[in-house]
Amino acid sequence: MNRAQVCLISSSKSGERHLYLIKVSRDKISDNSDQETANCDAKAIFAVLTSVLTKDDWWNLLLKAIYCLCDLSRFQEAELLVDSSLEYYSFYDDKQKRKELEYFGLSAAILDKNFRKAYNYIRVMVMENVNKPQLWNIFNQVTMHSQEVRHHRFCLRLMLKNPDNHALCVLNGHNAFVSGSFKHALGQYVQAFRTHPHEPLYSLCIGLTFIHMASQKYVLRRHALTVQLRS
Repeated sequence: MNRAQVCLISSSKSGERHLYLIKVSRDKISDNSDQETANCDAKAIFAVLTSVLTKDDWWNLLLKAIYCLCDLSRFQEAELLVDSSLEYYSFYDDKQKRKELEYFGLSAAILDKNFRKAYNYIRVMVMENVNKPQLWNIFNQVTMHSQEVRHHRFCLRLMLKNPDNHALCVLNGHNAFVSGSFKHALGQYVQAFRTHPHEPLYSLCIGLTFIHMASQKYVLRRHALTVQLRS
């Protein structure tokens, strides 16, 4: 996991002084080549912090800080706060707290329109919960706004491990359709139609695929494709 380099600064805006969390470039921070020493330092710092407040108190304080930053629409700072919080082993080693922080990070990244980072969060989530429709809906929103295609191969690889997953079947069909691989898209849509024959969306997708295949410039069986479309 990459260490989050952040610091707190004080700045005056509109005649009022506020605290801001910012990301610091690595060249401005003294290099520490010994990673084990850095990890020990982090544990030592957290040991000192827990002597002032308990771990639960720090956790509740962290949640309140994230909520306040989001209420103030300071989503980028909320992202940085989540990143730096995941460095604390007491939070990261606790699976429930780690998952909650990851969901906070995903929400803050989406609200900040940082869809590249949001993709990194949602990618891991759908791998761990491949049968959750809510996560696939979020995955679609993130990939749609990011305007990237790196999720195409990810969906194909995940389909190999989960060949019966319905959401992946439809997504791979859409990805193939957009890429111009109409035969591959048709195969995915037909597979989805067979498992959900009463879903009109898949009939529409199959029909659109036949139309695109029949409308291509060099087609040997244009009439046959048109007949299949009408049937």
